Amino acid sequence: MAACEAVTDRRDMHVNALLLFQASAASVLITTVAKKQAGRPRPNFYAMCGWNATAVGGAGGCTAERKWDWEARQSFPSGHSSFAFSGLVFLTLFALEKAAQLAKKRKLPPALPLSVPRIAACLPACLA
Repeated sequence: MAACEAVTDRRDMHVNALLLFQASAASVLITTVAKKQAGRPRPNFYAMCGWNATAVGGAGGCTAERKWDWEARQSFPSGHSSFAFSGLVFLTLFALEKAAQLAKKRKLPPALPLSVPRIAACLPACLA
């Protein structure tokens, strides 16, 4: 927020905070829908669902409550990874926009090539 306030006005900071919130919310929504569709089991699936090899006519099955059975099947995609990816991609786009604004206002040091801020702005996306 401090970097944002140093480069832009307060209104732009609020708009970008709202955009970050929207990107995070969209990431959570998409991940949740994908988890419901994919339904891959977690590594501790058998412990979470209370697997009983003799249940359900000898074929085996979950004996835990339906809630825990469903929770045990939500391994993929990772919510933490998708949330981090959306935040870092947003940070990259934000930094690219600010680098372009600084270049346009000529606030960057004259000896610094224009590609250096752009490359630095893309580092969060590489980390994602």
